[in-house]
Amino acid sequence: MSEFLISWDSLGVESIVPIGEWRAANIGAKLAGEKEPHNIGSTYNALLMRARFNGHRFPQVWGVNVDDSITEADLRSLPDQELVNLFKAHGGKFFGDHKEKSVIEY
Repeated sequence: MSEFLISWDSLGVESIVPIGEWRAANIGAKLAGEKEPHNIGSTYNALLMRARFNGHRFPQVWGVNVDDSITEADLRSLPDQELVNLFKAHGGKFFGDHKEKSVIEY
């Protein structure tokens, strides 16, 4: 299974993070005695902090496991709403503010 994090808000998808690939690269580097190329914890915390400080845009951060045949490029090729629907149907929410219906329609 491939693992991804995604963040989006009322303006669209902001980021897609291939944490499964990153984890594999980190393990390979560690076994080779090299520095880990990706800091997954730091990236996750940055996504959460950005979401918390931009509440006016109703951000969400989700994670999902998908089949190995699905790549980051496949996910990026999807329209934003289809991508969000995929994560909502098969993923888990780490952070999210729900937008209430506006009193004034713009």
